[in-house]
Amino acid sequence: PDIHLGQLALRVGNPLPTSQAFFALLHGLMAGKVAVAAGDWPETLRYYEPILNLPYFPPEVLPDFYTYGVYLDAGRAYNGQGRFQQALACWQKAAHLEPRKGEIHHLLGLAYSALGQETPAVQAYLQAIELQVDDPGVYYNLGLSLVRLNRLPEAVAAFEACVARKPDADAYVNLGVLYTNAGQRE
Repeated sequence: PDIHLGQLALRVGNPLPTSQAFFALLHGLMAGKVAVAAGDWPETLRYYEPILNLPYFPPEVLPDFYTYGVYLDAGRAYNGQGRFQQALACWQKAAHLEPRKGEIHHLLGLAYSALGQETPAVQAYLQAIELQVDDPGVYYNLGLSLVRLNRLPEAVAAFEACVARKPDADAYVNLGVLYTNAGQRE
């Protein structure tokens, strides 16, 4: 059946949450957002893990943008705790819901890189760039992954793109090292 929250249609399957469970879910969603804003990752997960472990798929009872936010922020919390595999799993679910958002592809790149999977990290960063993410951090992280893959000319281009968007001391240092190793001085 379809349930409407204001103008938003909610897709609901079985089992249906009780009213009490639904409002507890909304409370967890709001309290989790407060914890995210405070950067309190254990508190974020205290509220979001029950949502992630519901007996029904969250998009069945919440609009996609809320569910996307839960996966996005739970991934941040897991990442902040060094739980990169869980962060990756959350961010993959978020990317499934909102594949055209560049931010999620940047985050996927970070998770892949943290897990030592540089080739998929590069692919994720390039996807973020293709989706018009102009964040210099994407180019910086792309450069780091390319260095780890020994794709040095591409790494130089990524770091140059980074500093063209925002001068960054670390990016300049990396560029200097790459230029020196390539025999360039300028």
